[in-house]
Amino acid sequence: MKNVGRRRALAVFGSALVGGCVTDFGFTDDERRPRTPESIEWTVEDGPADVTADSDERPAPGSWPMAGYDPAGTAAAPAENAPERVPLERTWSESTGQNSPTTPVVADGTLLVVTTRHDAALSAFDPADGTERWSVTHDDISHVTPAIDDGAGFAPWENDGTGSHLSAVGLSDSERRWRRTLPASVSASPVIAGDTVFTGHEFDPTALAVDAESGELGVRLALSDPGTAVRCVAVADGRAYVGAAGSNSDYTNLGWVLALDPDAGAVEWVYPTGGPVADLAVRGGTVYLTDGSEVSALDADDGEVEWTTRDRDGPVGAESLAVTGDTVVAGAYERVTAFGASSGDRLWSVPVSGQNVLACAGDTVFAAGPVADEDTDALAAVALADGTERSRRALDAEPTGGTVAAGSVFVATEYGTLHRFGTG
Repeated sequence: MKNVGRRRALAVFGSALVGGCVTDFGFTDDERRPRTPESIEWTVEDGPADVTADSDERPAPGSWPMAGYDPAGTAAAPAENAPERVPLERTWSESTGQNSPTTPVVADGTLLVVTTRHDAALSAFDPADGTERWSVTHDDISHVTPAIDDGAGFAPWENDGTGSHLSAVGLSDSERRWRRTLPASVSASPVIAGDTVFTGHEFDPTALAVDAESGELGVRLALSDPGTAVRCVAVADGRAYVGAAGSNSDYTNLGWVLALDPDAGAVEWVYPTGGPVADLAVRGGTVYLTDGSEVSALDADDGEVEWTTRDRDGPVGAESLAVTGDTVVAGAYERVTAFGASSGDRLWSVPVSGQNVLACAGDTVFAAGPVADEDTDALAAVALADGTERSRRALDAEPTGGTVAAGSVFVATEYGTLHRFGTG
């Protein structure tokens, strides 16, 4: 719970905000990291709702309720989420009716997916047989993954006239439970931690923590420069770790990770990266991140670097991460690479993309996308221990997202088709 006394003090003083900045965060000892001409500044504003970054509860068995599986963004589920055996067989395919679906999420007996072109929709399917249950279009929808929690689906919407908002809708009937006006377009997929929803935004760059039951504001972290954007949020051990990026021509090679304590209403530390932060995951007191070039491990308490791949075998080019107890798996275009979680040592690499689809379940890594040196897309299952390929299935279009849940692999492709792969 948040400190009630602190909230009352803020109510008395009105704009009494916690602010900060970081200056001179170029890396003079390594010319491969750009020097930055500006500082990053922020404010933290307290709202009326009680919010938390405590996320001790694991997702329900067999579910994948948000983009990174759990609030910490590990993209690593237990073995029961995965098919019992390989090779994988396609058990159903269904059209969403629209192009460019995002990553499907599965929980509470429902598969939820959004499509992001004109007349974008939020749609619910039966994960067992692909039957569509309902589809709603309130406005256009942001190109992010929705989330499911406590019988509700959470998705951001856009409208040129009325602006951006986050809605909670009932999974059983698609009825809107609440609508929260947002400062700008949503650029980070919603993360559910306990009774709190975290979102991230661009153009008016902010990270918000709102009450999942009511949509009321709990905490607002605002970056001062409109040339930045929040790209991802991971929540663990009482903190929300916010990955930010420069988003215009002046800041294309800049990025930061900010550690926000929503209870204290303060940023505890800031780490400047070598490029725009693409993905974050937290496990065992360590924050893992990729900035599209290198993968780094930071101490979660103070942001100190534990290791980074820039000192190893050159750029990784990763856009996505999955983190287990011993291994960090990085997904890039046409390649998936594994590193030791404690050392950063490269363990193995396979020539299948993990850029848009990368998920671990038990001792298996599932990745889908273009295959290196081949004019094809595929879904591959490889051994977490050594990268040995266990199964490969050709796909008829490039995948845009995928998850592992309910003993199946669910893959969305660019022309709007959902596929379920399992053991029949």
